[in-house]
Amino acid sequence: MTRKNKLISWIGTVLCLVGAFLVANMFFLIGYVFFAIGAITWIYISRIQKNDALMFQEICFLMANINGLFTYWNF
Repeated sequence: MTRKNKLISWIGTVLCLVGAFLVANMFFLIGYVFFAIGAITWIYISRIQKNDALMFQEICFLMANINGLFTYWNF
């Protein structure tokens, strides 16, 4: 993996972790946004690595985050 892609994967990791803690502490809107951006970075990395299982997982996480955003806006 190139240096750029390693950096992108670490950014994705940090975004997902921050998103998880934000959601856990009821900062839903910004938490889901962080989570979604992190999932998008991991979708990119999984495509580069040709890792279908990781891509499927991150697409599911992205859909869950989008669902969370819609749920947040509807309350």
